[in-house]
Amino acid sequence: MKKYLFETEDTINKKRKFKRIKIIALSLLFFISFPLLHFSYTEKLIQQSKQEFFNQDPDCIVVFTGDRGRISKALELSKKFLSSKVLISGVYYRNNLQRILKYNSDKTERFNEHYSRIIDLDFEALNTYQNVDETLKYLNKDKNLKNILIISSDYHLPRIQMIINGFSQNSLKFHYQAIDSKFGFNYLYNIFKEHLKIFNYYIPIKSAKA
Repeated sequence: MKKYLFETEDTINKKRKFKRIKIIALSLLFFISFPLLHFSYTEKLIQQSKQEFFNQDPDCIVVFTGDRGRISKALELSKKFLSSKVLISGVYYRNNLQRILKYNSDKTERFNEHYSRIIDLDFEALNTYQNVDETLKYLNKDKNLKNILIISSDYHLPRIQMIINGFSQNSLKFHYQAIDSKFGFNYLYNIFKEHLKIFNYYIPIKSAKA
């Protein structure tokens, strides 16, 4: 003989409450682990580049304009890697090298002369995809530039790497270095914004291949 179990209103409410708690807990886990995984992956990229260029200079240092500190970081590294060329991609059309050095270098005459010999500017790029595209055009003009160090903000590096990998440049080796972002709401916001951009970039590509 079959037994029928009837739920009371109390048990139904308890189940609903448990379901809400479960959803909240999973959401909190996601929001905590997501930036930690992003940070961990970025740190891995940075450490790999430090190991790669411990005893050698990159052929070219490329910095994508955007957050304050990116260009200064590239100029600082150019003092360490004296044989490296420097490309600043995404420069505002009204800017020039003199103005960039004025606001981003240590204003030492000797280093300004050094910068003027090694720095090239890209005025065409308006976004990250175009930064990568214009950088590859620049690198392909000089076959001696094979080992490349990309400079950007730490939260920005995974998307840059993804776009670069999409171009399948087998003859070039890319490494990544970053300025540090302060952990806080803006950092978390930038991470989630970056991944939304990744989805917007990646999904149309998958659809086109299907």
